[in-house]
Amino acid sequence: LEQSTTATLGCGDGLGGLCLGDRVRIDLAPGTRARFCPPRRGRDALDVPVELLEGELWVHVDPSQGPVRLAVRTKEGIVHVTGTSLSVKRIDEGTCVCVAEGEVRVEPAGPMEVARLADAEPHPAIAVGSASQ
Repeated sequence: LEQSTTATLGCGDGLGGLCLGDRVRIDLAPGTRARFCPPRRGRDALDVPVELLEGELWVHVDPSQGPVRLAVRTKEGIVHVTGTSLSVKRIDEGTCVCVAEGEVRVEPAGPMEVARLADAEPHPAIAVGSASQ
């Protein structure tokens, strides 16, 4: 992605996505709209800010070539991604974060409810695009 200005992507009825080299891949589910700010090379990591307006993103980050700080912002808070595969879904009731591999840090804008689903199956897009494969 060569991006110098903020861009909003919407994928309508189909799937969409973008890649930052082989380090970051973000897939968009049908009906998703997200705002992508230009990536910035920080002192010690690549900074990638994303705002999820509606729908669902599947995020895949490979930190093996150096740290990546990817932050997905929604109305309810910010999901800080380091090296992992996850889904962030924006629905009327709030934001749902499903981690398929690795860890994330959630910075809520208000009260937050957490549920662990140990036996949950990851979304097929996450399983197929997992950084470990």
